[in-house]
Amino acid sequence: MKFLVNILLWVLCVQVYGQNFIDSKEFNKIKNSNQPFVVEFWAKFNDSNKWEGLEGLNKCGVYRVCMIANKDLANEYNIKVLPTIIMFNNREEFCRWEGNLLFEINLNKNDVQTKIDSLIIDKFR
Repeated sequence: MKFLVNILLWVLCVQVYGQNFIDSKEFNKIKNSNQPFVVEFWAKFNDSNKWEGLEGLNKCGVYRVCMIANKDLANEYNIKVLPTIIMFNNREEFCRWEGNLLFEINLNKNDVQTKIDSLIIDKFR
């Protein structure tokens, strides 16, 4: 019984607190889809400045990539400052937002959501 309770607690924690952290291999699979997605390039040492708006985005995939563990992606996308948020559409970078010298990002979730919504609407035109 104790084992089942522990499993249940673990599942609930993963569902509530789980995030979509991906590595290079998963990134390439996601990139090969035609769906829009948003990636935050992030690092553990800058966790206090991660962009909180990422989890609230709708109608797109949302992911975090650890820049330290995935240096190949950081180099490929020329990540110079954290956090860096990149929106992808049709396998290509569509839009980019970068943090400032204090490793903070001043980005409104509604601005990002508006861009996502416009991408989706444009597919029907």
